[in-house]
Amino acid sequence: MNASFSRIAHAAVAGLLLPVLGAWQPVHAQITWADVLTFQPPAQTPTYSGDRLARAGADECFDGIGVDYPPRNPDGSCSAGVPKANQAYVWGLTQAGLGDPSFAGDQIWFGTLANPLCVTAAGVLDATPGQNVSWVCEYGQSMAARREVAPLPAPAGDWRSPRAYSFNLQTRQLTERTPRDLDFHTISGLRSAGSVGSTVILAGPNFRSDVVFAAWDASGSGSYLGSCRATGLRNIRQWITVNGVLYAGAAKRPNGGVILRWRGTAADPFAGAGNPSDYCGFEIVGELPDLPAYLTVYDGQRLAASVWSDSHRESPDAAAMAAPGIFSAGVYLGPPFGPDGGYDTADATRRWLKLWGPSEYDPDPVVAAVAAGGAIAFWKGWLWFGTIHNTLGAYLAHSQCGLPSCYGPPADADQQVDLLFKISRAASLWRARLVPGGPPEVQMLYGATALPALVPGTRTFESTPTGWTPRFGAAGMDNPFLTYAWAATASDDDLLFGFYDYRYVFDVRLGIVTGRIGTRTDVDPRRGYGADLWRFTDPEAPAQPEATLGLGNFSNYGVRNMLRLDGGPDVIVGTANGLNLEPEGGWELHLLTAPATTRPPLARGLDDRRQ
Repeated sequence: MNASFSRIAHAAVAGLLLPVLGAWQPVHAQITWADVLTFQPPAQTPTYSGDRLARAGADECFDGIGVDYPPRNPDGSCSAGVPKANQAYVWGLTQAGLGDPSFAGDQIWFGTLANPLCVTAAGVLDATPGQNVSWVCEYGQSMAARREVAPLPAPAGDWRSPRAYSFNLQTRQLTERTPRDLDFHTISGLRSAGSVGSTVILAGPNFRSDVVFAAWDASGSGSYLGSCRATGLRNIRQWITVNGVLYAGAAKRPNGGVILRWRGTAADPFAGAGNPSDYCGFEIVGELPDLPAYLTVYDGQRLAASVWSDSHRESPDAAAMAAPGIFSAGVYLGPPFGPDGGYDTADATRRWLKLWGPSEYDPDPVVAAVAAGGAIAFWKGWLWFGTIHNTLGAYLAHSQCGLPSCYGPPADADQQVDLLFKISRAASLWRARLVPGGPPEVQMLYGATALPALVPGTRTFESTPTGWTPRFGAAGMDNPFLTYAWAATASDDDLLFGFYDYRYVFDVRLGIVTGRIGTRTDVDPRRGYGADLWRFTDPEAPAQPEATLGLGNFSNYGVRNMLRLDGGPDVIVGTANGLNLEPEGGWELHLLTAPATTRPPLARGLDDRRQ
């Protein structure tokens, strides 16, 4: 290995093994060195009109690692140092008052996550402070970790309390709703949001690995209703309202997944439950092998869920690899709703049908064990879904496991890079449907016909058929840098998938993008930096690239959340953007207005609301 290749290899292994990032693949998978240097994404073919509604903006001033943060000026500028935007993701997103013509309040509510490029990696990688042209991780040198009173531990030095916001579409006003609540300020990030009527609930795991729920009355002044800590849960992901009933997907202690039904009211959001309590007044109405990460409705008659093996995704030891449920990730279809159009506690023991799992696609069992079901939506008679590939989990599982099916600890940089290339995957897209009198039909839309699989007992991977042929293209929508199918939403006219695109973060880590803060070399638009949004308009035709450049901001590396405004054709988008030193760093909230030709004549959309 020459010196230049060695430098790039070390950067790839040390810098790119992050669960919020992704990685690359060899010739037999989905990426080559030529792709790294020359790949160009397809041109955008937008049909929606884009409008950025709000953005995070800077909340601190940064003047160097280990330096106390200079105060911000009243106008938000920095008299010393540079602005820093810590709040990175619109991590939970919901619309209040849906279907209620009398609703008067802020419609869009969301919660955030701060500095994921630092905090998410710190628990498994060396938490060494570092800075580049676009972001900084201070870890133990942060001001919060160095303070005398209640200092943060070094791995959490870049953590900031999540924030809650609402946005009023008539007044175009963003309002911060973060409460003064001790339980709320232990939440690591607000990764989920749900609403029914005027009640809004944001939730996320805390540092005890409990789940904290926080509720607001979205009508009028948006008053805070309090919080509750659920000790029987360890994670929570997505909510859905069906037939007036609010459900959430969560991971319970010590393992397994549940579908929760909200039984509270606007006056008593946690149904009289104490704080803390096991489930904070929610009822368990469904059980799954692990965390139901995404939820949708199949044909109006039952729920469907994408499931993560959340108990095992970042567990590299042999015992975890051999544990029951290691292949629980996949896509599941729930039993039909009851006569009342919903699920209740009697449905908790009813079986969910597994339609598909990563082990049915990926021939390497270790990689398959840490893959996850991605975004999911029902459209044109099919259940459409994508995948999420945890590169960090797959690398650790292979390198820190002594089973014959595992690679084992790499001996040098060559083996590190070889392993990294072989276990990396781009996102695949699929669809499935029930067939009367027969097994479910499953089709691969974008994916690979062959992938590298370890030959047991060796350090050699072989290109192995997946058993599938894609109908429309290669994994990642023919883009090797798309690794997470992060969001999906359907209307009568189209289906949108939003992706995480790690290309810019990758290039910074490899030194392709250089410079100092404020003097970064110009970003080459041909390299396709920024999140992708792809659009299906015909279920029998390939998707089209609605956006491939981060919705106008290359710092937006992921379409993290989407919802259909008023259930119609227009779309609210929340982005992922952890580049905390970039001028346009931090989360963004966008409105995508559908073409007039797709809008029903009497649709109650945003245009009507503004009149």
